[in-house]
Amino acid sequence: MIKKKFSLQDETEAMKNIAVELENLPQESQQRIVKWLMSTVKDLPQSVNNLQSSEKNIPTQVSVIGSSYQKGEGPKEFFQNKQPKNNYQKLAVLGYYLEFMKGKDEFNSQDLKIAWKQTREVLPSPRVFSTVLNSTLTKYNYFVSGQKKGLYRIGIKGQKLVESLPVQPKGLVGSYRKRRKKNTSSRRAK
Repeated sequence: MIKKKFSLQDETEAMKNIAVELENLPQESQQRIVKWLMSTVKDLPQSVNNLQSSEKNIPTQVSVIGSSYQKGEGPKEFFQNKQPKNNYQKLAVLGYYLEFMKGKDEFNSQDLKIAWKQTREVLPSPRVFSTVLNSTLTKYNYFVSGQKKGLYRIGIKGQKLVESLPVQPKGLVGSYRKRRKKNTSSRRAK
């Protein structure tokens, strides 16, 4: 079997191709692809992972193009922008925030509770919280189990859910439903 030798120019060309292809995709897709790429790089031999950052023209870090995440934005702002409707969606939004915005590969229930408290939403009782977390994992498949017991990652269904939730324009927080006027014509006394 003949092994083809690759030069630095070949590697640079491959990196350019990846960057060009990523530019054409939405931000959420870019994040998923880069995350997948980084997880597969971990499985490569140690010699590939131990590239020296001093080597010229070789980027050692991949950044997501067009990220809409504001650096100072916390879970409260992200939570308010996404407007989850129930506790299951709330956990999915917080899991998405922890994984994609904070960069945690895996998170536990304590991380979710801390993020929930930072949103200033009322935290459910421990019994209800554990039931919601279990349903989020098993029934709705918004989370998948991590490598160790008690660790979770956002699943594909959870990612799709959070990405499909509306992004509220800045400055509009809360619900703005129009009130129905009462029909007073039938209640008038004659």
